[in-house]
Amino acid sequence: MKLDHGFGDVGNFFPTWQGFLERCTGKMPRYKNYMAYLLCKHDDNRIIGVLAVQLDTYESLISKVYALSKEINTYLYLSWIALDKEYQQVNYFALLFEFYHTLIRRFQRNLETRIGGAAIAIRRIRPILWNLLNTGTKCPIDTDAPIYQETSKITFVLYPSEMIEHFKLEPAQDHVLILFKSSRD
Repeated sequence: MKLDHGFGDVGNFFPTWQGFLERCTGKMPRYKNYMAYLLCKHDDNRIIGVLAVQLDTYESLISKVYALSKEINTYLYLSWIALDKEYQQVNYFALLFEFYHTLIRRFQRNLETRIGGAAIAIRRIRPILWNLLNTGTKCPIDTDAPIYQETSKITFVLYPSEMIEHFKLEPAQDHVLILFKSSRD
């Protein structure tokens, strides 16, 4: 079984629960330092969302995510953030994303190093990510130039996959650099 996210064009990209388990328990060597967190309903423990991350280095990720910064050596790669189709109108996405932010802060504290966020996000999620910025500006639809947006709490750099010669996947995707600002910045 797997989460019913409701997007048929994602196809076999999305792991099964067994796939997430194998990644988290080290049974798939390319998923070192992989963690999956489940969002469940309180009353019946039904899984309604998932956040999966992988702690990785700049050197390892740069061949996969093109919007990274050389100044940051360690990233918490956002492998999956998804909600059951019945709950996508509720504000659970922001809750999952805030948990992602919490994980980054925790890793920064424990590893005593700066941690960046990185992701390859399906294009339809761009407006959802944009809404997290709370800028009141319309989400850009550009696919021919990187998109940079900074707020007092977060910075996004969206790098459209159309700009990468050898990266043509369907559905269309963005490479994302996510920088959270700490109270010390």
